[in-house]
Amino acid sequence: MSVVFNIAILLIIFAVVFVSIHIAIPRLFVSACRRMGFKMKMTPVWEKRIQRFKSIKRGYYSFLLITTLFALSFFSELLMNNKALVIHFNGKTAFPAVKHWLNTIIFFTDVSSFEKGNDFGQVQDSDVDYRFFKECCDDPDKLLSKVADKQKELKELKRDLDDIGEPDEDWSESEIEDYQDTKYF
Repeated sequence: MSVVFNIAILLIIFAVVFVSIHIAIPRLFVSACRRMGFKMKMTPVWEKRIQRFKSIKRGYYSFLLITTLFALSFFSELLMNNKALVIHFNGKTAFPAVKHWLNTIIFFTDVSSFEKGNDFGQVQDSDVDYRFFKECCDDPDKLLSKVADKQKELKELKRDLDDIGEPDEDWSESEIEDYQDTKYF
C-alpha cells in the first residue's frame, strides 16, 4: 500500500510540475508582458522553427521530459530526505521536511514547528527518529520492548553503582560530585 501511495504522490507531483512549467508559467509570463505593453507575438520564422521541432516527436517529448525533470529536481531535497513530509501526533500536525526545506531556501528566518523528540512521544530531546516513530505507530509493542530494555540497562547501572560503594578519601572531588549526581537516578 505505501509503495503504491508513494508512486501516486510522485506522479501527482510530476504532473503538477509538468503543467506549471509547460503551460501555466509561459501563459503567466506572456500575459504579464502584454500588460506591460510588450507585443508578445512570434515572428513567422520562429513559428516555423517551433513547428518543425514539434514535428520531431522523439526530440520534442524528450525536451518536455528533461525540462520537467529539471524543474522537479529543485524539489528533490524536499522529497528525498530523512524527515517525514507530514506527521500527525496528539492533535498536532507538522511538516518537518517542508520546514527543513524552507529553512534552507529562506535562510534568514526560522519556520517554527515542533521538532523535538519529546513532542512526538519519544524520550530524547534531540531530533525525532521518524522511522522509529512510524514503527512504534505500526506496532506499539516495539516501544514497550525498548522501554523494557532501557529499564534493564538502568537496573544494571544501579547495580554497578552499588558495587562501587561509598566514596572514600582516595576519590577526587569531581568523582565524589559525580557519585552524588548518580544518586538522583
